[in-house]
Amino acid sequence: MKTAKPKKPIKLAELKKMNQELDRFVYSASHDLKAPLRSIMGIVNIAKTETQDDKQALYLDMIYRSASKLSNFINDLTNFSRNSRLEVLHQKIDFNEILQETMESMSYMDSAHNFQVNANFEGEAFFSDISRLKIVFANLISNAIKYQRDDSKVIPKLDLLVNVTKSKALLTFADNGEGIPLEHQKNVFKMFYRASERSQGSGLGLFIIKEIVKKLNGKIKLESVPNQGTTFSISIPNSKS
Repeated sequence: MKTAKPKKPIKLAELKKMNQELDRFVYSASHDLKAPLRSIMGIVNIAKTETQDDKQALYLDMIYRSASKLSNFINDLTNFSRNSRLEVLHQKIDFNEILQETMESMSYMDSAHNFQVNANFEGEAFFSDISRLKIVFANLISNAIKYQRDDSKVIPKLDLLVNVTKSKALLTFADNGEGIPLEHQKNVFKMFYRASERSQGSGLGLFIIKEIVKKLNGKIKLESVPNQGTTFSISIPNSKS
């Protein structure tokens, strides 16, 4: 009886090549998927402005929401892949610029028109990975916009505080939204977990944020009270030091 030959171990150079090929595949596939999605969403927007039929407008809106959901899922997969495989960069961070860019990208959201962000940036110069920080801002701010309280007396808002010292930055995102029930709080950072019945996302957003913070050697903490709001506190080392 012949014995099976032991498999040769994968060399580091081969492993790096496989990772690079996987990165190229994810980037190419996501790009190829996004292009027709953008076309669909653009055509739907044009059609909505030209139709007078309420039922037809409803169907067009359903198509747009489904395409938008798929687009967001592709973004989450791309962000996860990039965070897992790309090296951490050390760049000077302009938090105000990241915030402005994020708010511009959120302007299309249904509930963004009356949403307020009160931002305060304090302290030293900060160096970290700008692309990863943009993902953190985009996910936490979009969540705050999506999960507003259903209360016309409350103006939906997010208080953003960034305090930088020579050794680290402390980022605090505090909203006054619907909050997260206590029984869900220990699970919100798990892959594909959805803490709200209103959630239409992939369930990857907070998982990706946790992985990004870990990649940057930081820590993240959640505090939330239902019908009062949610606060995410993130501590990230200042790579300048």
